[in-house]
Amino acid sequence: MFNFDAAKTYVRLQFMNSYLINVTEERPTWNLDSYFRKFKK
Repeated sequence: MFNFDAAKTYVRLQFMNSYLINVTEERPTWNLDSYFRKFKK
């Protein structure tokens, strides 16, 4: 069966992560050696 308690915990964790990133003054940045940095707009 599907574990609804685990899903609820996961969604809350992801929400809090995205919320805390959003309310900070400083925006997230890529590491200098990151592969994905070259796709930065």
